[in-house]
Amino acid sequence: MQTYDKLFYNGQWQDAQSNDYSDIINTANEEVIAKVVKASHQDVDQAVASAKAAFDQWNNTSPETRAKYIEKIADGIEKRQDEIADTMVEELGTSKAFADKGQVPMSLKEIRYHGRRTRYF
Repeated sequence: MQTYDKLFYNGQWQDAQSNDYSDIINTANEEVIAKVVKASHQDVDQAVASAKAAFDQWNNTSPETRAKYIEKIADGIEKRQDEIADTMVEELGTSKAFADKGQVPMSLKEIRYHGRRTRYF
């Protein structure tokens, strides 16, 4: 079983202030497949502060640069699509075929579409 004990904000994985975890349940057999740390109020405050600090720079980022970030996210999803599909099967109870042929490819299609559209705004 995987345990995720860090939170992502301010551009990197951060140690959580909390020792409290949520169980991630396989919906097919109700087994715990992972544990994920819960963010404390302090964790949330730090994440919000980092987002506020980054806002002005992001707000002045060109549409072309934003589109490149979206494409990079899509590329990362594409590289891990089998893992993502397997996670959908375990967490959501969807069929493997639907995750492989529907959910993941359609998500990629939507992300890439919006990445292209971002260049025009």
